[in-house]
Amino acid sequence: MRSEDILIALSVVIPAYNEGSAIEAGVLEVVRAWLEARPFPTELIVADDGSTDDTIPLALHTADRVLELPHSGKAAALCAGVRDARGEIVLLSDMDLATPIEDGSFLLEAIRAGADVAIGSRGMSRPGAPPQRYILSLGQMLLSRVLLGLPFSDTQCGFKAWRRQDLLTVLDQLVVYAPDRPDSLKGAGVTSGFDVECLLVARRLGLDIRETPVSWKHMASRRVRPATEAWRGTRDLFRIVAARRAGLYPSARTESSAWLRRLDVNRDRNPSAAETWAAPK
Repeated sequence: MRSEDILIALSVVIPAYNEGSAIEAGVLEVVRAWLEARPFPTELIVADDGSTDDTIPLALHTADRVLELPHSGKAAALCAGVRDARGEIVLLSDMDLATPIEDGSFLLEAIRAGADVAIGSRGMSRPGAPPQRYILSLGQMLLSRVLLGLPFSDTQCGFKAWRRQDLLTVLDQLVVYAPDRPDSLKGAGVTSGFDVECLLVARRLGLDIRETPVSWKHMASRRVRPATEAWRGTRDLFRIVAARRAGLYPSARTESSAWLRRLDVNRDRNPSAAETWAAPK
């Protein structure tokens, strides 16, 4: 049987930009070991965002596929990785594994329990993070709640699991981070606006989004510049608010009803391998 004919239950997508040192330290081997312990077919995809170091050749030793992309930002890499994935469920993770990949079991359990989207949540805890990082996260949460009505305590955690078809539908409805607008995908490494816009569209589509507590440890990085991140994140939030007021997103009422009808139609479908799996500890 050809590899492309194998039904993949879970795809892990990790964006990368000059992550050669992290890969040499063994982070991808940790992800691979966790995936190989799953009782269903999996795949590991690294979406390289135009790295200038040895990220690509190093990743090729461990990942099932490495996407070589022009440098367009983390959001662009994530979009490309999701579109390349073949799994029924897609788990998004950062290369630094600030949230350990083992916590993916909690997200998959939420999907198995009926969620369409399981978002890793650190709550209000940021152990080891400098005060400015905590203030940045708190500000993003408050602004997304006040301006967009998002009820989540943590939208910025890069650890999320989606049903792939649902995520593809969400990506097609983005405005600020629309995949057909490459210029909109460039930006800060954190790309908080991308997460917020995805969650906003998912809510308007009526998807079941569940916050799932995960562990997290601060990973020092020169790429995270609090002042720059705060400005870009706030700019993106106001762009999203403007797009919503302009009616550029799906109608929450109409689309939610259509989505619920789709769920009714699919209620009798056979569950995927990942859905029927009882998450091992």
